[in-house]
Amino acid sequence: MTMAEKAAKAAFVEVYPDGSGQWRWRKKAANGRNVGNGGEGYTRKASAVKAAERENKGVEVRVKDHPEDAAIPAEEALAEPE
Repeated sequence: MTMAEKAAKAAFVEVYPDGSGQWRWRKKAANGRNVGNGGEGYTRKASAVKAAERENKGVEVRVKDHPEDAAIPAEEALAEPE
Protein backbone atom coordinates (compact mmCIF):
# COMPACT_ATOMS: atom_id res chain seq x y z
CA MET A 1 0.00 0.00 0.00
CA THR A 2 1.39 3.41 -0.94
CA MET A 3 1.66 6.36 1.47
CA ALA A 4 -1.16 8.09 -0.43
CA GLU A 5 -3.41 5.06 0.00
CA LYS A 6 -2.60 4.88 3.73
CA ALA A 7 -3.31 8.61 4.12
CA ALA A 8 -6.64 8.16 2.38
CA LYS A 9 -7.58 5.42 4.88
CA ALA A 10 -6.56 7.44 7.92
CA ALA A 11 -9.39 8.99 9.89
CA PHE A 12 -6.97 11.54 11.39
CA VAL A 13 -3.33 12.14 12.18
CA GLU A 14 -2.28 12.51 15.81
CA VAL A 15 0.75 14.56 16.90
CA TYR A 16 2.03 13.49 20.32
CA PRO A 17 5.08 13.78 22.61
CA ASP A 18 7.22 10.66 22.90
CA GLY A 19 9.03 9.54 26.03
CA SER A 20 12.27 11.31 25.05
CA GLY A 21 10.79 14.82 24.75
CA GLN A 22 10.33 14.83 20.98
CA TRP A 23 7.12 15.29 19.00
CA ARG A 24 5.97 12.61 16.54
CA TRP A 25 2.91 11.92 14.42
CA ARG A 26 0.94 8.79 13.68
CA LYS A 27 -1.99 8.00 11.40
CA LYS A 28 -5.08 6.65 13.14
CA ALA A 29 -7.85 4.65 11.50
CA ALA A 30 -11.51 5.24 12.32
CA ASN A 31 -11.34 2.30 14.75
CA GLY A 32 -8.45 3.96 16.65
CA ARG A 33 -5.72 1.64 15.42
CA ASN A 34 -2.39 3.04 14.23
CA VAL A 35 -1.99 2.65 10.47
CA GLY A 36 1.28 4.54 9.98
CA ASN A 37 3.71 7.07 11.39
CA GLY A 38 6.21 9.71 10.37
CA GLY A 39 9.22 7.80 11.64
CA GLU A 40 10.98 10.99 12.73
CA GLY A 41 11.00 13.03 15.94
CA TYR A 42 10.77 16.84 16.08
CA THR A 43 11.93 19.17 18.85
CA ARG A 44 8.99 21.55 18.33
CA LYS A 45 5.30 20.69 18.32
CA ALA A 46 4.65 23.11 15.45
CA SER A 47 7.30 21.38 13.30
CA ALA A 48 5.66 18.00 13.86
CA VAL A 49 2.24 19.45 12.96
CA LYS A 50 3.61 20.99 9.75
CA ALA A 51 5.26 17.70 8.75
CA ALA A 52 2.05 15.77 9.48
CA GLU A 53 -0.01 18.23 7.40
CA ARG A 54 2.50 18.14 4.55
CA GLU A 55 2.59 14.34 4.40
CA ASN A 56 -1.15 13.80 4.92
CA LYS A 57 -2.97 16.33 2.78
CA GLY A 58 -6.71 16.33 3.33
CA VAL A 59 -6.54 14.44 6.64
CA GLU A 60 -7.37 16.21 9.92
CA VAL A 61 -4.37 16.70 12.20
CA ARG A 62 -4.99 16.56 15.96
CA VAL A 63 -2.58 17.18 18.85
CA LYS A 64 -2.35 15.19 22.07
CA ASP A 65 -0.20 17.10 24.59
CA HIS A 66 -0.21 14.36 27.26
CA PRO A 67 -0.97 10.61 27.08
CA GLU A 68 -4.11 10.98 29.21
CA ASP A 69 -5.45 13.94 27.17
CA ALA A 70 -7.86 13.72 24.28
CA ALA A 71 -6.45 14.81 20.92
CA ILE A 72 -7.62 18.28 19.85
CA PRO A 73 -7.51 19.98 16.42
CA ALA A 74 -4.04 21.30 15.53
CA GLU A 75 -5.32 24.85 15.00
CA GLU A 76 -6.59 24.92 18.57
CA ALA A 77 -3.44 23.35 20.01
CA LEU A 78 -1.15 25.83 18.27
CA ALA A 79 -3.28 28.94 18.90
CA GLU A 80 -1.60 31.70 20.90
CA PRO A 81 -3.25 32.29 24.29
CA GLU A 82 -5.20 35.51 24.55
